[in-house]
Amino acid sequence: MNLLKEIQGEEVKRILDQAEEQRSGFSFMNQKQAGIQEMIQASLKKQRNKRKDYWDDGSGRDDK
Repeated sequence: MNLLKEIQGEEVKRILDQAEEQRSGFSFMNQKQAGIQEMIQASLKKQRNKRKDYWDDGSGRDDK
């Protein structure tokens, strides 16, 4: 492969800036996804606990 052009000055800065923007964008998306997963896990845990409490307590059930 032949080198067609040397990258210099402002072009190097522009390329590095674009790469950093992409990295931070993916990082933000990963953080947002992790936050959503944590919210879902917390909600599922809360629902599980409510069901467990309901069945363990026996109040409100008519299958006694």
